[in-house]
Amino acid sequence: MILRKHHRILVQGITGRQGTFWTQEMIAYGAAVVGGVNPKKAGGEHLGLPVYATAVEASRAAPFDVSLMFIPPTAAKAAAIDACEAGTKLLICLTEHIPAHGPGSRVAARRMWMRPWRRPRELSKRQPGGA
Repeated sequence: MILRKHHRILVQGITGRQGTFWTQEMIAYGAAVVGGVNPKKAGGEHLGLPVYATAVEASRAAPFDVSLMFIPPTAAKAAAIDACEAGTKLLICLTEHIPAHGPGSRVAARRMWMRPWRRPRELSKRQPGGA
């Protein structure tokens, strides 16, 4: 998936090891990261960005287009539905070992909110000139 500089990105799981690493990389690359989500650390800051309890709360304070998930497999379904409820235009889930019934639920949730669905095979590398 090619993300451009005009995309506003919310990182779900921003305070975890992978979320922290990739958020730092995106910021260094010039991406517009508006904040992160971690229910246990809501109300604080991480990497100079606000941390919210839910994506819905984040959408009220800092509107975003893209939700990027670094969530444990057991919480991925709830986080994806939360992002859909917040009105994300693009949901990118980089979580491994999600239970087999999980992707079907996310597809159903995406259809409910009438948003386009991208399969992992459609993701591509960064493009020069874009963030």
